[in-house]
Amino acid sequence: SECLAEGSDLRLVDAAGTIRARSGRCPNPEGMFEMRPVGAASIQTPTRLRGVIASPTSTAREPARRLAAAASNTVVMRVGPMLLNESPKSFSGSGAFPVQFRVSAPAAGRRGTFTIYRKGKTLTPIARLRPDRVGRVRTSVSPTAAATTYLGVFRPTAGTGWLPTYSTLTIRRPATTPAAP
Repeated sequence: SECLAEGSDLRLVDAAGTIRARSGRCPNPEGMFEMRPVGAASIQTPTRLRGVIASPTSTAREPARRLAAAASNTVVMRVGPMLLNESPKSFSGSGAFPVQFRVSAPAAGRRGTFTIYRKGKTLTPIARLRPDRVGRVRTSVSPTAAATTYLGVFRPTAGTGWLPTYSTLTIRRPATTPAAP
C-alpha cells in the first residue's frame, strides 16, 4: 500500500509479451494498483495475463525496500458485457409496455440467454430470449402495480469466459384522476 520509486513500471502482459495495461506508481486508497489499458491493446475479451514489475526498483518511502523484477502467476481476466436499456422513456399505449435491451460486447460476448424477471417477493421469469445479431432483445411486459420493477439478466454461453450481467427497469403507471361527480 505504498508507492514505488519514481520510474517504476508495473504492467499487465499477455502470453505473446504484449503490454495490455500499465499502472501508475502509487496505489489507490484501498491499496490496489489501478491498471490503465495501453492503446489498441485494451482488454476487451477474456484473456490470460501476468502482472510484471519490469525492472528492479524499490519502495518510495524511507527506509526503501528493494524489489526485484518479477512476474506474477497467471491472472485470468474475465470480461462482462454492458447491458444497455433502450426501452422508451414513456409509453401511452394500452396494455403491455415495450422493453428493449442491448448487450454491448463483441460477437462472442453477445451469445447467450437474456431473461426478464418481475421483482416481488420472488423473481418471476417473464420472458427468455436470445439476442439478435447486434445484441438486441425486444419484448413487452404488463406492469402489475403502480410501480413494477423488472430485472434483465444476460447469461453468456458457458465456457466463453464472459461474465453474466444485469440491469433493472422500473415502470410507473401514470396516476389516475378520479372522475368528477
